Amino acid sequence: MLELCPSRTTAWEEKAGNVVVHVPRHPPMGRVARLFGKEPYVRLKLDELGSFVWLRCDGKTRTDAIAKDLGEAFEGSPEDLTGRLALFLNRLARERLITWEEIS
Repeated sequence: MLELCPSRTTAWEEKAGNVVVHVPRHPPMGRVARLFGKEPYVRLKLDELGSFVWLRCDGKTRTDAIAKDLGEAFEGSPEDLTGRLALFLNRLARERLITWEEIS
């Protein structure tokens, strides 16, 4: 995982310094939402740490570089920050909000 590059797969926006990810609704719910004039996605507001990581999920930055940047930008033990990073990226991948790219 540390040698792979996470790449965003969904739309997002930046508001007041934090990222808001547009999480697509499941297809049937997206159609129903559109019938009622709502967006076919849910807005997921990320905190400062999540926003920091999301902005680096560009398909070019390796996970180990993200972990290093995270350690320099936020307080906490490297083990705690790396653990949080792994959990966050795994969750994003499970929700199909990122994919993993290999860069040689």
